[in-house]
Amino acid sequence: ASKTPTEGAAESSPQRRAERRPIDPETRTFLAGVIKAHFVFSALQDSEFDALFGCLGMVQVAAGEIVISQGDVGEFCYFIRSGSFTVSIDGKELRQLGPNDTFGELALLYQMNRSATVVCAEEAELWQMDSTSFRHCMEKLASTQTMRAEAFFRADMSFCGLPESDRQMLARACSVQHFADGEVLMREGEVGEWMLIMISGKARRSDGAGSGSLYKPGFILGSLGLMYGKRQPVGATAKGDVECLALSRSAIGQLSDRVEDVLRRCAFKDLLEGVLCEQPHFEFFRLLTEEQKHRFISTAEDGVFDPSEVILSPGDPAQLVVVIDGEVALCPHIDGPPREDGDLVFVSHTVDARALADRVLTSGMCYGADSDFLDGGPMSSFAVALGP
Repeated sequence: ASKTPTEGAAESSPQRRAERRPIDPETRTFLAGVIKAHFVFSALQDSEFDALFGCLGMVQVAAGEIVISQGDVGEFCYFIRSGSFTVSIDGKELRQLGPNDTFGELALLYQMNRSATVVCAEEAELWQMDSTSFRHCMEKLASTQTMRAEAFFRADMSFCGLPESDRQMLARACSVQHFADGEVLMREGEVGEWMLIMISGKARRSDGAGSGSLYKPGFILGSLGLMYGKRQPVGATAKGDVECLALSRSAIGQLSDRVEDVLRRCAFKDLLEGVLCEQPHFEFFRLLTEEQKHRFISTAEDGVFDPSEVILSPGDPAQLVVVIDGEVALCPHIDGPPREDGDLVFVSHTVDARALADRVLTSGMCYGADSDFLDGGPMSSFAVALGP
């Protein structure tokens, strides 16, 4: 007969028989491998495992014994050394667990009741961590990750100019993610919920044409998706072990305007990397050092223009315009006098800028090559924002 879970009850099975004992080298190797492979503990440094091992106790479980019950309050998580277990939800068996698997950690991580029942199918040896030790471990990890993130932001060219309070806030908003050799960090065309900032290792660029250049610490993936809702122009795959700071879309709203501005500039740089390097006139951008690219990007301004608004006119100083979203008509001339609305200039209501355009720019395209941008030549055409 199966046990009927009592909603909100405390767990009452094998934890009472947990045995604290010295951990032999073989068990230490097993525990280190299992714990390090789990995403919750993956950021632990080797030096921190000794303290963690002291929080673990060994439990022998007999076949048929219930380890955790759906609906119970989670008080322990478990690492399986030997034996097998059956996982079920609402009485329906879902899967089997065996050596090197873990269970019970999500209830502790998210402070929720057990979502499933786990029953021992074959006599087993478990290693158990209690909720107090788990929370201490998570606090230590959070502190360690925040310090590492702060150190990176202090040294990185894109973020070092932020006030310390902003860097600390950004560091607390990030989590550390690890990718093994060959794992995909982000796919081409993806609009993700995360932005990844590489802090160690290397990743290989991948796109429709195959694999290309290597990305190094400081490179940011996903900023276009997070800041502008654009698809990732290229993908990236880990070349060896890679460590990244991950920033979620939901965390953006908690950051200051200064941090958001830096993140937008990072997204703009990501766009330029893809746009300018494909155009012969702007091959120089690929040849710039990271510091020179940073200075170049720091002069950029983010602008939103209404339909029919004149963005540039012939004779304006040389500048580069990159379209993030929408369309821009490039017109050699405009019929009729413009109309003004305060500081803004629009083409006349009777002018169809699209019909007059010799070229229409869409998302990801740029204008400036014809003005001999590098030599400082004046702009030669009107640039007019088009409506939907």
